[in-house]
Amino acid sequence: MFETKRHHHLKPPPPPTPPMTSHSVNYNLQFRSTKDDAWYKCGVSSDLKIHLRVKFKNLVQTSNDEVFSISDFSTNDQIEIFRRRFRPESEPVGVNECRKVAEGAMVCAVGCLDDKQLRYFDAIVDAVCHKEHTPEKCLCTYFLFWQHGPEEGTITEANLEDIHLIKRGPVDPTVVNFTKLIKEKLKVKSASSEFTLIPKNINMSKDTSSNETITKPQASFSVNVSSCCGFHIL
Repeated sequence: MFETKRHHHLKPPPPPTPPMTSHSVNYNLQFRSTKDDAWYKCGVSSDLKIHLRVKFKNLVQTSNDEVFSISDFSTNDQIEIFRRRFRPESEPVGVNECRKVAEGAMVCAVGCLDDKQLRYFDAIVDAVCHKEHTPEKCLCTYFLFWQHGPEEGTITEANLEDIHLIKRGPVDPTVVNFTKLIKEKLKVKSASSEFTLIPKNINMSKDTSSNETITKPQASFSVNVSSCCGFHIL
């Protein structure tokens, strides 16, 4: 007879976590790229709370992602600048809503880089030339004073279809949690750097009580050599 070995039934390991894909990212943000300073529609994902990955809606290749690590930040100013790179997605203006684009308003508008590709940059509406138009097409002209991008500091003309209204409000919680984590790490680092090891003064002068404050930093390290050299070093 053949001996049958009894197999112990072990609990199978859990299935591996599926990688983050473009389909699982919520593209509900705009991000001001660190590469060309333009605004892009994007979504974010977090990698074990150590990295934040910015994925661009129309740039599906992973090589186009911008990835940030907690170790990239060393000051609160850097964190604030990074946080301001995110905002809710801006909205296009309807043909019959052209009055919303008023003089002095900050808008996000189409600009053009050297590669002739259209990008979005912020601009202030310097002036508006209103014209009567049909419900199907706006004929107004807008003069934009560019705040950044290739036309920064200049004023150019734009049509309504080139302009988006900037939305203010909270951004994706993933970004908020990532910045909070960075600040916590900085607090821990700052607290550890402020810790100072104070040497014990074993040669305290008889005229100084243990409760007196030593005003000179060098006092705790003074050496009395008068008995052999005839002078006292402070």
